Amino acid sequence: MAIESRLETIDERIAQLVVIAGELVKASVQQRESIEGLVSGMGQLIESNTEFRMDLAELKTTTQTQAETAGLQQQMIEQLIHQKEAP
Repeated sequence: MAIESRLETIDERIAQLVVIAGELVKASVQQRESIEGLVSGMGQLIESNTEFRMDLAELKTTTQTQAETAGLQQQMIEQLIHQKEAP
């Protein structure tokens, strides 16, 4: 009987360990899925950031061009004013 009792105890402990191992595997899978989601989100964030930087660079170029054009327009207006003022 003592041997059977010990075997039952061992079987119970093995069953408990199998349950714990299953829970650990499940937690590991969930963690992996969470990490995959995080990596995917980071990739999207990096892509969005790159597009944003490209948009900013384009906006900077457009703003510089507009500033140069405004400066040329101002010069032309001043020249026209001086031409009208001249006798």
